[in-house]
Amino acid sequence: MWLRRRAGCVTGWLAFALAVASASPLVLAYLGTHPPRVPLHTLPSDFGLPFETLVFRSRDGLALGGWLVPCRRPKGVVVLCHGHPANRCETLWLANRLHRRGFVCFLFDFRTMGVSEGAASTVGALETADLLGAVDLLSGRAELRDLPIAAYGMSMGGAVCLRAAAGDTRIRGVAAHGSYATLAGAVERRACSWLGPAGPYVARSALALGPIWASADLRHVEPLAAVGRLAPRPVLLMVGRFDRTAPPSDARRLQSACRGACDVVVLPRSTHAWIAPSDVGRAERSLIGFFQRVVAATESRRGQHAASGASEKAGPEAVARTVRSRNTASPSAEGAVRSRSHTSTSGSTAPASRARVNARRAVRSRAVCVADCRSRVRTRRSVRCTTKPAAASARMTASSRT
Repeated sequence: MWLRRRAGCVTGWLAFALAVASASPLVLAYLGTHPPRVPLHTLPSDFGLPFETLVFRSRDGLALGGWLVPCRRPKGVVVLCHGHPANRCETLWLANRLHRRGFVCFLFDFRTMGVSEGAASTVGALETADLLGAVDLLSGRAELRDLPIAAYGMSMGGAVCLRAAAGDTRIRGVAAHGSYATLAGAVERRACSWLGPAGPYVARSALALGPIWASADLRHVEPLAAVGRLAPRPVLLMVGRFDRTAPPSDARRLQSACRGACDVVVLPRSTHAWIAPSDVGRAERSLIGFFQRVVAATESRRGQHAASGASEKAGPEAVARTVRSRNTASPSAEGAVRSRSHTSTSGSTAPASRARVNARRAVRSRAVCVADCRSRVRTRRSVRCTTKPAAASARMTASSRT
């Protein structure tokens, strides 16, 4: 009797575990594509920042909400992208610091998050259309048209920035914090932290079931395959040392795949999408320095293009002026020009021949001086030799007389 009860209990637990294992991928896929909407709990005015509330369209037509934080004498524009699941309030701390340094900041909500439209999240697959819609909005404003645009993202936002910038050169630099190399790897690590050994099975099944609600294949969301197309634009990768979802090894893989300048900053006390208070100063210095380098590189590139364009424009105009002057000149003027060109060419060769003649004269004068010095030394020696015997004979004659 006891054995029957024990067997029934074990069977019940196995059935429950099987049901959980069967339902876990479905539950994980649904929660990933339908994140809870987090309300906007903070405003830029709480930090003393001026802002403008905007509604714009993504590339696929969804209405998205955002804040534009302007500043006086701006250096550049930084688009700030939040993670999953969150909203634009997640990056307000960085907007406050960038505003002090002269950067215009634009914060917005991805689809299905905050106040933006959308039926399902694609965890980075179609969110690139949201970021590109924000870039279209900023590029179309007259006061921001000539400013370089950079992007910053946390977690999923960082992956979106890397993938979007790979296809749009208007984004002059990307800084990502906690970006995964592949979405499949991040989901598997998160599932392993929740479910232990069953994590890999649940993660693969959840990614396969994702297209039921999301109109995209989540298994192909790979910033690792896109980061190589950002060169020569700079990239900054920040990662927490205790990040278990997108560990520092993912940042190293992204760095090795990047063909341009790519720096990795490891925050010693931070985790995934969370910066420890003791690491905020280092993160701030790294990000502000990176965006300042992006602005400097953009300005130097524009200066080079302007100089090359001016030289190219001046070249044809100068040729046209000389052709017109030759066509309108008279035969006598042409003869005068030819005589002038002949004299100028002969005059140009005259200094060379004159230099050779002067060099020869200098060599000759030196030889003459050397010969003269040698003759003087010989004459002095001969005089000394003749004067010594004469003085000795004079002494002998004087002594004989005495």
